[in-house]
Amino acid sequence: MKNHKKHIVFSGFLLMMFVLGLMFFFSIINKKEQSAQCATEIEGLRSRVLLQSRYSGLIKIPENNKLKNIKGSLQCFSIVFPESKLVLYISSNQCDSCINDAIDKVETYLKKHPEFKYVIISKGFSLRELKLMQTDRNINADIYALTNIELSFFNKMDEVHYPYYFVVNKNLEVSNIFFPIKSSSILEDRYFKQINHME
Repeated sequence: MKNHKKHIVFSGFLLMMFVLGLMFFFSIINKKEQSAQCATEIEGLRSRVLLQSRYSGLIKIPENNKLKNIKGSLQCFSIVFPESKLVLYISSNQCDSCINDAIDKVETYLKKHPEFKYVIISKGFSLRELKLMQTDRNINADIYALTNIELSFFNKMDEVHYPYYFVVNKNLEVSNIFFPIKSSSILEDRYFKQINHME
């Protein structure tokens, strides 16, 4: 009888150790996955910051380049930007949720500050897709498609696969590049406020 009790106690102990071992093992796996995810996010942020610092204030869009509005008409950059304007750049290579987040943030700010103006420049979308986007999302901005998709600035910035904001002034100089962060809206509000006071 005593041996039977000892056997039960020992079996229970082994079972408990096994369960604790499994919990410890899965805890380590989970920590590794979280660490890898954090490293990926940090690297993504690093790439964005490098691009922001490298290109802000150093790029001028060539004057002969044109944009196409959603009606199909061509317009020179100089006509679209007679003064400084905020631009949201979106591409078909970016994730839908990232694009939606970037649009939502600027549109939310616009509701509180109706004097705020911005335009959307896109790449890789058909005019029909852009029209539907503007209607379905009730976007209060003019939307344009790039006609020269080989512009080096946009190609280089496409490397990060995220939508971003920037300012184009009347001299077609690019400045104030900013990549929105999906988990935050505080930085974006500060950015919009700063841009709004610039204009």
